[in-house]
Amino acid sequence: MKLPFFFLADTWWFGATSRMPFSVFKLLVKKRVKQGFSAVQIVIGIPPETEVRGFAFRKDWSLDKKYFEEADKKIKYLVDNGLAPVIYGGWGHHIDVLGVEKIKSLWREIVARYSSYPVIWCLAGEIDMPNSHPVILSTFGKLSTGAVKDLMRFFSFGRAQDQNDNLRSRIKKWKEVGDYIHKIDPYKRQITAHVHRRTTALDLLGGRKWLSINSIQSGHSKDSVAFMVNSIINNDNSKMPIINMEPWYEGILGNFGEYEQRYAFWVCLLSGAKGHSYGAHGIWQMSKKGENFMGHWGDSYWKKSLKFRGAEQLGQSKKFLEKYEWRKLTACFENINPHWTEGNFYYPFAAKIEDKHIFIYVPKVGGIGEIGVKDLKNTTYNVSLISPESLKTIKSFKIKGKNCIIPLAKTRNLDLLLLVSKQ
Repeated sequence: MKLPFFFLADTWWFGATSRMPFSVFKLLVKKRVKQGFSAVQIVIGIPPETEVRGFAFRKDWSLDKKYFEEADKKIKYLVDNGLAPVIYGGWGHHIDVLGVEKIKSLWREIVARYSSYPVIWCLAGEIDMPNSHPVILSTFGKLSTGAVKDLMRFFSFGRAQDQNDNLRSRIKKWKEVGDYIHKIDPYKRQITAHVHRRTTALDLLGGRKWLSINSIQSGHSKDSVAFMVNSIINNDNSKMPIINMEPWYEGILGNFGEYEQRYAFWVCLLSGAKGHSYGAHGIWQMSKKGENFMGHWGDSYWKKSLKFRGAEQLGQSKKFLEKYEWRKLTACFENINPHWTEGNFYYPFAAKIEDKHIFIYVPKVGGIGEIGVKDLKNTTYNVSLISPESLKTIKSFKIKGKNCIIPLAKTRNLDLLLLVSKQ
């Protein structure tokens, strides 16, 4: 099943809570729409890592209708402004505490309220996060006491086999929830899941007829590039699209600025992803100035994060690709030399649209003076050297022949985008 639009989602895990007042919510929507985003990832339920006011549940774990009344306004506002809500039903480990039936009751409410909108369902965030993970231990300590803490002590110190058995049990529970969502949703909206470890949603949930979007999380480490590329390039897009649901957040741990945002976008799209996600540290968790909320991920302030340059550049990149038949992009690394391999992090990536266009992303211009392109048609091609930062053409010229050498222009740009188009 294809996505009906170019998926470019911002990440607002706490967007449905009181941490993001409706006035701020509207401001962020206006900003992202102008920049070219098409979706927003948002949790209806309990966001990751912590407990805050604004949960979908009361203290006795019954559903809080007042929470939903506020969430209703926000979901409607997203749709009214052309942003598709990607609705998460909490975080993966919550099912270990609440149980399947309470999670089903939450999803029953979500589906009843929002299924008539053009939404995408996401079962939960990080459905496979190990129960011994510090985030889970910390979260459960805030969610409840007594029996739950006893349960977490078992999770934390149990044998590796116990850990694996617990994870298998949890995935089985989420499969049951996915079956339930698909059954009760009259509109049969697309469903995916957000994963934690170096795996894919398809690997964890394969065989479920309702799974329509495969996903990965590259996370917040540069050593994830090989996993990111290989997972995407090996996905069978004829069966379902794949999207990196959590790439490097801009500014997280004081790292991953606008250049890394461009790198992740072009690497994923040219490897075969049919969309991309973005996150700005400070906005995903709605951190206030001097508050140090989620401070273990680095200092942040949402107003400062709103000025990050990466979001604007990704929006422009999306608009640029939408001028072409971007759905037909197919990775063709082997058609260029040099090209990316696991041992050459900064070598170029390439994808083609049939025999009409080849898009080449060069992560580091300084180390490469030229790029060889082979297996062209014996005809004339227009070559444009483009700044990935501004999407403006730096230089253009023509080449002809089956195998050609493209000299790279001297530029101050750290990275470069090449478009080779058959005349």
